[in-house]
Amino acid sequence: MLANNRYEVATEVQRVISETLSVAIGEIQNSTRISEDLNASSMDVVTLVMSFDDVFGIEIDLNAIPSSNVTVDWIVDYICRLATR
Repeated sequence: MLANNRYEVATEVQRVISETLSVAIGEIQNSTRISEDLNASSMDVVTLVMSFDDVFGIEIDLNAIPSSNVTVDWIVDYICRLATR
């Protein structure tokens, strides 16, 4: 289920992050850094990736994800790029 536009992807990414990391959705902005701002561990990141794979019907390459400063906006862009392949 890949959303039709960037807004829908962003909304779904925020929902998944909120549910996976138990963070209020209002705390998640485009510039929010997953590890630094939300204190996500490397295992949390793996769980997020698996959730995004399931929700969007894609396969995210863990090696393509930078080790730090990954923002919500970066994730949305990455998922949108995968959708256009």
